[in-house]
Amino acid sequence: MPPRKKSIYDLSFMPWVVCLIAAVFYSYDFLLRVQPSVMIHPLMQFYGTNAAGVGLLSAFYYYAYTPLQIPAGLLLDKYSTRLVLTISALLCALGAYIFATINVYTLALIARALMGIGSAFAFIGALKLGARWIPQKNYALFVGIASGLGTVGAMFTDTILSGMVVYLGWQEAVLITAYIGLAIAVLITLIVKDKPNHLEEPTTREFRNWSHTFYRLKLIFKNSRFWINGIVGGLLFIPINVFASLWGVGFLKQAYALTDHHAAIATSLIFFGSAVGGPIAGWISDLIKKRKTLLFVGAFGTFLLTLIILFENNISNLTLYILLALLGIFVGAQILVFSIAREISPPRSTGTSSASTNFLVTMGAAIFQPLIGYLLVKFWDGTFQAPGIPFYSLVNYRDALLLVPAGLAIAFVLIFFIPETNCKLQHKVLKKPH
Repeated sequence: MPPRKKSIYDLSFMPWVVCLIAAVFYSYDFLLRVQPSVMIHPLMQFYGTNAAGVGLLSAFYYYAYTPLQIPAGLLLDKYSTRLVLTISALLCALGAYIFATINVYTLALIARALMGIGSAFAFIGALKLGARWIPQKNYALFVGIASGLGTVGAMFTDTILSGMVVYLGWQEAVLITAYIGLAIAVLITLIVKDKPNHLEEPTTREFRNWSHTFYRLKLIFKNSRFWINGIVGGLLFIPINVFASLWGVGFLKQAYALTDHHAAIATSLIFFGSAVGGPIAGWISDLIKKRKTLLFVGAFGTFLLTLIILFENNISNLTLYILLALLGIFVGAQILVFSIAREISPPRSTGTSSASTNFLVTMGAAIFQPLIGYLLVKFWDGTFQAPGIPFYSLVNYRDALLLVPAGLAIAFVLIFFIPETNCKLQHKVLKKPH
């Protein structure tokens, strides 16, 4: 048999290029999910709604995104990753275009849902490609990098997009993000490849038929430790998915007298810290061969810093910025739940296990974003800061956001019930389902 002709994908850096392009799509996903946080007041005025209405508008992304996590994993385990990611990027772009050009609140909800549908495949697709292209010894590092790139998208929203909202208007700013989605779809089509040339697919069809796919899903769902691991991930991510992604800007304005734009920049420091902390947590975890130790450190540090930021009255702006960045760094340890999920799940189920975990992680945002908006309205005293814009006081924000440290405290306790994998795959060879 003649030797296989080498291609560009045989170059040593190409596995990282392929996987990082998918991670860039996840960065775009994060940009879309946090968009409403930098346009809360314009959205209230434009649609004539309140905090609860904006919270619902933001959460509609998650109402589509979260239920689709498990189907997304199944589809990515069965079909071409490149094809699935290309279609999903186009759906994101379409949702952003509708959101920017239609002025009906109900259609805006549908547009946010479309963004959620497309984004549902981004992170899972990146992890799927990482499992195929990146060595196991570097997998947690890649998950950290992918998660970090996601928060870079949120940083772009808080810094660049927030300024665009001020100078161009929120609709023009969102329209530009639609064009970015289109460009990412083209990039995925041209460069991403499903697997390296040396990777052999199973010689039997059992891993590729639906009966085996659902059999692996059943094994995952029957594992109580898998559920606990995902719930921990969801609770640890609340400072990102709920505070930084939506309500942090409003709180920082009231607590520290920042402008909209400066509050958005301050909030971006959480995303910056997470972008740094995720890869560091993955690297250290791979180095010491421990997962739970870093989860404990991350949960405790996140809990303590959240309490200080929410309830300490005498913090200078410089100290605040340092605390916000540190908060993001400690949150970065949350990415380890995806490595644990892969290590305790059946073979050839990276997409499904990652998606199921991400389903539980994003449930936190789907529940807590509108719940905090509801509590703000409930605690509101009826005053307005401008026509059509309710005024929510610092006390209102603190009462509503108390849910964040409460969730982190629960996460710390639940970590005790997660298995320590020592960075090794725990699954055994699967038997064919009867």
